Amino acid sequence: MLKKIIPLSLLAMSTTVNAGGYVGAGLGESSADVTPYYVVPGASVSVSDTDTAFKLFGGYAFNDNIAVEGGYTYFGEFDVNYADSLGVFLTEKRELGAVYVAAVGSIPLGAVTLFGKAGLANWFADYSENGIWGWSDTATGIDPMVGLGVKFDVSQNFAVRGEAERYMNVGDAALADQSDIDVLSVSAVLKF
Repeated sequence: MLKKIIPLSLLAMSTTVNAGGYVGAGLGESSADVTPYYVVPGASVSVSDTDTAFKLFGGYAFNDNIAVEGGYTYFGEFDVNYADSLGVFLTEKRELGAVYVAAVGSIPLGAVTLFGKAGLANWFADYSENGIWGWSDTATGIDPMVGLGVKFDVSQNFAVRGEAERYMNVGDAALADQSDIDVLSVSAVLKF
């Protein structure tokens, strides 16, 4: 009986010793498949489909392998400009972001940890157009998100992580503007 209790006690201790909360902030680049809404004969169309992204997040690690995380990611603004020989006459803007919650699985390899996450994102999209018609609209939805990354422990309470995330089906399908958004980011993480 004692042979079973000792290993279970050690497992329980390793599970709680590495438990704890964390918060972080990151900066990176987002990219989306932006589809122009209009077909304007004779006009040239330029699409801005990347922007600077930032994120704020926090989570709780139950042990070295399992955590839950929530956060906010701002994807940025994506534009479509229509121009003729006189210049730009119409601009579509899309401003996008999401709040997410995800389960995180980790594989520690010393000071380096590989991790993956999967969860749901409540995304928002603000649309506007300045030009002849001049309209604005908003849309929201809840869709899956996934991510892969690597974390480097700088000290017991500080880490740096790089990750790639994909937020799926972001945008209003009625506006022919639904796409996956990819975010590459580097974050600073404080553990407590």
